[in-house]
Amino acid sequence: MFLFPDKTISLAPPGSRNISTPCSEFTCMDGTCLPFNKVCNGVADCPDSSLTPSGGPTDEHRCRTWSSWGPWSPCSTSCGTGTMSRHRSCPAGDPLHHCLGQHIEKQQCFNTTCPVDGRWLPWSSWSNCSSGCGGVKVRHRDCIPPRDGGEHCSQLPGPSNLSMEIMTSPGVSNQHPLSWLELVQGPVSYWW
Repeated sequence: MFLFPDKTISLAPPGSRNISTPCSEFTCMDGTCLPFNKVCNGVADCPDSSLTPSGGPTDEHRCRTWSSWGPWSPCSTSCGTGTMSRHRSCPAGDPLHHCLGQHIEKQQCFNTTCPVDGRWLPWSSWSNCSSGCGGVKVRHRDCIPPRDGGEHCSQLPGPSNLSMEIMTSPGVSNQHPLSWLELVQGPVSYWW
């Protein structure tokens, strides 16, 4: 409703026709009242194409046009899947006759495969070893190999980067036969 001195005028609700009463939002040439979000939305909502000089509906006239898209941004990740975006701008003008569409466009991008570090499997149980084999117990674990340039398990930080541990059996001397020690390969820790 509009209040004028000595007179009250009711507004036609959006979607209705209006001959003498002002429309609260956008009025087509034939008097149809449209909500503002129907103006420059890419759809001919005004049924007045035959009344306009250019032959198109008035709700789609004088809509602003986007600038060209800018360049794509770099990918958001250095490896694996990320996103990249580009922007465009709508020139200044009547806010009602806005540009149709979005000002930003996004798409997925993929740079390279990310490196995956190796991963230790659980330790095996300690072996049962008699004094005849040097009086030690042994346990080991395997490493799931790295992929795509990742670090090997032995190079990872942490409490232990060993693939084998040796522990002397209780009551046995701490001397190991040299020939047996020469057979041990890979990083080893000794528990005396």
